[in-house]
Amino acid sequence: MKRVTNSVQFAIAALFASGLCAPTAHADNQGAPGDIIAIGPLELIESQSVTVLGRSYHTEDTSGLVAGDKVAVHGNLMPDGSANNVRVEALGSYVAGSDQVFETGVVSDVKSELGRLTMGGSEVDYTNALANAGTVTPTVGAVVSVSGTQPVADGVVVSTTTTAGNEEMRAAYFGAAQAASINGGGARSASINGGGAATASINGGGARTASFTGFRAQ
Repeated sequence: MKRVTNSVQFAIAALFASGLCAPTAHADNQGAPGDIIAIGPLELIESQSVTVLGRSYHTEDTSGLVAGDKVAVHGNLMPDGSANNVRVEALGSYVAGSDQVFETGVVSDVKSELGRLTMGGSEVDYTNALANAGTVTPTVGAVVSVSGTQPVADGVVVSTTTTAGNEEMRAAYFGAAQAASINGGGARSASINGGGAATASINGGGARTASFTGFRAQ
């Protein structure tokens, strides 16, 4: 039995190594899917491609997508900065300059004197990110993940970090307020945990509850 088990494990490992089989990655049980390359406004829809945050992605299916809405681009990032197996997920309406965006890619150009980098057609201002401890100037060929906002439609992404991770992805995917609620730090969670007015009323801090427990006339 042990010999058979080892053989099966070896076969599975070989499939992963050859690229013939790949697991679906997730940020965590409540987070956005981990195969996301970009989250932002859908700028252009063509027959077999879309443009998000200035970058064009080839995809076979564009049905149901609406230009101007927020989308998540799922796929596999390749060493040359392109992406394959792309699927585009509609996330609803988008507000420029307010909604957070997220993007992962290979740096194709850096203008350090301007604090700008380019990722496959997407231009990013990373000046604000330099204020974060440990941030270094990106280099051509490096893979970076940025998050921030895009104040002007089809314009430059103003990034607050070049090392964005799961938290930033969730904030862009769900919306900052809802992601904070999922993580336990937002207003909705505070209300559920007893910090909000609605819960205080249920626990006896509101006028109606006080009246009920004290048999006070309404």
